Amino acid sequence: MKPYYKSFIWKLYIVVGLCVLIMCCMFYLIFTGADVRIRAAYDNADSEVEPDETPSPSPEVTPDESADPEPSATPETTPEPSETPELTPTPSPSAQPTPTPSATPSPTPSAQPTPSPTPSAQPTPTTSPDPYRTEFDTETTESMQKLINRSHTVSPSYVPNDLRVPNVPVYKNQAMRAEAASAMEKMFAAAAADGYQLYLASGYRSYAEQMEIYENYVKERGKKEADRIDAHPSASEHQLGLGADLCTTDGGCAFSTCFDERPEYTWLRENAWKYGYIERYPQGKEQITRIKYSPWHYRYVGKDLAEEMVRSGLCFEEFFKQSAYE
Repeated sequence: MKPYYKSFIWKLYIVVGLCVLIMCCMFYLIFTGADVRIRAAYDNADSEVEPDETPSPSPEVTPDESADPEPSATPETTPEPSETPELTPTPSPSAQPTPTPSATPSPTPSAQPTPSPTPSAQPTPTTSPDPYRTEFDTETTESMQKLINRSHTVSPSYVPNDLRVPNVPVYKNQAMRAEAASAMEKMFAAAAADGYQLYLASGYRSYAEQMEIYENYVKERGKKEADRIDAHPSASEHQLGLGADLCTTDGGCAFSTCFDERPEYTWLRENAWKYGYIERYPQGKEQITRIKYSPWHYRYVGKDLAEEMVRSGLCFEEFFKQSAYE
């Protein structure tokens, strides 16, 4: 019995010793593994905690500065616009960035030879006709090509004898001359077929209406600004029944330069001439027309003249070598 008892005790010692050894190994592995995980977590969190602990310079800005070598390239891209910087459209959304001519370095002028007067893409000038053709009647008040501005006025009593409301989406009963109304109906139908919904916001306005609008502008904005709007009595295209203020059927950007950001405006610039309409007060021509940039204002002049003018890139006054100054 005695030897058997001793051998049992030794076996028990060995088993207990092995268990203790295994437990020590497990504790070692657990603690060392946890230490590694804690270190890793600390290292990862260290970059996020550091900015809060160091209140002076924000460390998160430095990586952005070092990782952004490209900002220096943006100033060279800015001089890109070739539009005339003198333009002063009232609403800033549509205003193009004003180029800074003094800042352009001498190596970059290679991008500037593109002439700004040429319109976006209208009829391709296959044969460039003489832009100063004289067969168009710009003097007779009833003429579809009548030039009207501060130095070419009409009588306060003039009212077109063939006004009618065009069959298009229109505000109240805005009328146009019969020929202009028919052309507008075709133009609106073509735009709708291409997925663009146009709206006639304003057409014919009598001398009395023009006077009332003009006087309100003078009170609200001053005479200088009022004279820059196509509302001057006896000198407005609206009194001819040939001027039209267009916008979209949702009323977006009506009478605002932001209309030139709408796809409907792009469609008009590319297609209106096919129906005898021109953008009467284009960008960069205020010094010639005396009216500020009005991308919503279109004027009916007939298909022949519209094509000639768009192809030439000239505004009404330039095309006929006439002045808008009193």
